[in-house]
Amino acid sequence: MAKSGLSILDPMEMWRDALAQWEGTANKVAGKQLKTEEFAKVLHSVSGATMGMQQALTKANKTVLKEMNLASRDDLAEIGERLHRIEDMLEFLCRQVSGKSPAASTPAPMPPRTKVPPTPADAPAAAAPVAAVPATTPAAEAAATSVAPKAAVKKAAGKSAPKRAAAKPAAKRPARKKA
Repeated sequence: MAKSGLSILDPMEMWRDALAQWEGTANKVAGKQLKTEEFAKVLHSVSGATMGMQQALTKANKTVLKEMNLASRDDLAEIGERLHRIEDMLEFLCRQVSGKSPAASTPAPMPPRTKVPPTPADAPAAAAPVAAVPATTPAAEAAATSVAPKAAVKKAAGKSAPKRAAAKPAAKRPARKKA
């Protein structure tokens, strides 16, 4: 690329050239030093000292936690593994007793909570499972959980129903990972 008369006056170009030359020189010198036996010895001794300090710190932390009667991270991990094994055994025993898995038996869906008790006319609509209608948006969810009771209240009262908060489905417990 040909240099124009203005490129000589560009301080940023001069800075980039100087920086590139400095990086090239530094890389050559560092490359030569990294290949020497002395550098390898120093690096080995530094990493050995670091490992020794880390082991001493771990041992001191365990001693302090034991003196304070607190559990260490290893103790908590062991308790978690034991709890997981106990839960698996309980699940196995429940399957043996009932003949089916506990996860397969889900309770019947609860009707939406309203201020007005359901009337016999809208009882089948209120007992319909809410989870059967896929609710992809909050508006669709609100419509799926509260349309039938609102219509029944309007018919019974003969006027517009009072505004209510939409019933939200109960939060499900996240599935546990099995090892």
